[in-house]
Amino acid sequence: MSAGRDDDDVLDVQQLDELRELAEEIGDPAFLVRLIDQYLEDAASRMAELQEATDRRDAPALVAAAHALKGGSATMGAKGVAALCADLEVAGRRGELPGPDDLARVSAELQLAAAALQAQMPLPDDPGKLS
Repeated sequence: MSAGRDDDDVLDVQQLDELRELAEEIGDPAFLVRLIDQYLEDAASRMAELQEATDRRDAPALVAAAHALKGGSATMGAKGVAALCADLEVAGRRGELPGPDDLARVSAELQLAAAALQAQMPLPDDPGKLS
């Protein structure tokens, strides 16, 4: 993690708490683990779509990928990724395509979010632990 940033800077703790509560309500401690795994898998695909759309100079495809990654990120509490994707989405709607630095920022923020989310996963020897 970069200097000066902790999980609270990268993740919306309240959103994660709501997901933990949902896991408890449905009686499925592995729910959060599955959600995190699914998000990380989807986020990697969306990043590839962002790059492909940029390479093809396809603003509508960029908007779709940015919107999808923004939504998934907001659901998982990855607030930095969601904010950067919102910016990409707005720019794409104006027909503007991101530069390499823009995509690199999203990728770097996604890496921080992935590490922070994985730190929220229960340890293998404590399957009921959700924080």
